[in-house]
Amino acid sequence: MDFISDYKPIYDVVLMDIEMPMMNGMETARKLREKGDKAPLIFITNMQQYAVNGYEVDAIGFMLKPVTYFSFALKLKKAVLTVMGSKNNFIALTFKDGIKKIYIEDIYYVEVYKHRLLWHLTDDVFEANGTMKDVENMLAGKDFARCNHCWLVNLEHVRQVKKESVFVGEDELLISRNKRKEFMDALTRFLTGGGRL
Repeated sequence: MDFISDYKPIYDVVLMDIEMPMMNGMETARKLREKGDKAPLIFITNMQQYAVNGYEVDAIGFMLKPVTYFSFALKLKKAVLTVMGSKNNFIALTFKDGIKKIYIEDIYYVEVYKHRLLWHLTDDVFEANGTMKDVENMLAGKDFARCNHCWLVNLEHVRQVKKESVFVGEDELLISRNKRKEFMDALTRFLTGGGRL
């Protein structure tokens, strides 16, 4: 209960028992996923029938009790490979209430508004300190481009482009004249590299 009520998405791997008092492991895992955490999850249980339920929470594996070294080493190796493969898929941001782990795929765009940064995510908008230059450096090498001096767009979420605007998620953002060529070149590179509208 303490783990999930005060949960912060800072863990690389979560090992979870199924049978626990007050809230079982499967319920806890669902709450963990509801909080947006995508850390590899491994269940430890003596109840094999729960294995199928693990797909609901995207668990990477189960270990049956009693846990053997071989079983543990195998599952942990899989978890480490998963983490290493996703290390570049999130960033950690400092904002007024603490630190937030943001997955790159969940970012629609970043906006500068009254000298503050607004991070527009798939399920939230939150404010953070910093400059757009800091954000560009943080996301360098990812599929992001400026359509205007105040918006940095995740090209993965571009739905449509009109003459003077781009639709990102449900929002329509203006493309400035001096950023248009640079933005369209970046979008073309993204699309020809396998991305799609």
